[in-house]
Amino acid sequence: MKKFYSLILLLSIGATSIAQNNIIGVNPTIWNTGDGTTYVDAYVDIVNTGNTTIDVSVERKTETLTPGHESNFCWGVQCYPPFIGLSPTPEPIAAGATNSSFKGQLNPHGIPGLSRVTYCFFDQANQQDSVCFEFFYDITLGINENNNAVANYLSTPSPNPANSMAAFSYRIANPKGEIKMVITNLLGKKVQEVKLNAPVKNFILNTSNLQQGIYLCSLVNGDQTVRTVKLTVNR
Repeated sequence: MKKFYSLILLLSIGATSIAQNNIIGVNPTIWNTGDGTTYVDAYVDIVNTGNTTIDVSVERKTETLTPGHESNFCWGVQCYPPFIGLSPTPEPIAAGATNSSFKGQLNPHGIPGLSRVTYCFFDQANQQDSVCFEFFYDITLGINENNNAVANYLSTPSPNPANSMAAFSYRIANPKGEIKMVITNLLGKKVQEVKLNAPVKNFILNTSNLQQGIYLCSLVNGDQTVRTVKLTVNR
């Protein structure tokens, strides 16, 4: 019986060793801003804390993009277009070494809005050894900027469905009074109203007091509704 328990202990230790992660990420730039005229870059350093060299790949796991935005990334000496989500060539990282070659790029194409992209880094020989980061790209255009973007804009909420909060960005080119966000249910009843104090802004809507369901979020400029987007609250 004693030998049996010893065997279980050894197997448990071995399983723990296999499950241990050697890949960590440091110095991530989680929130990244831009004016829409150029690429916006996000960075993170990937560290191998193990005692052997590992081959690390990167995958774009999820993306919630403002319409018109495109995401791509660089890993090692290669940069990949938006239609490639997994790096075909891994990067070897020596034991204890740091790789600073990752760059998660967003091309906003002159369009304001909030986009977010999740990238995961993993050991090709053990994909359970991984680390993921979600990067936010906050694109705000100047009021007098001459560009091809729409004059008035309201982004889709992020995340959507939302739990306790949802992020929006908006732009009013010609303010005509009070700017506000009006939230109504599908029966048309107003359930919340938020006064906005700037013609260009990113803001967080508190949804913790809203019941589960679907809502309509309308950006109002004076007495005119600029745009309405759908928000789902799910817990």
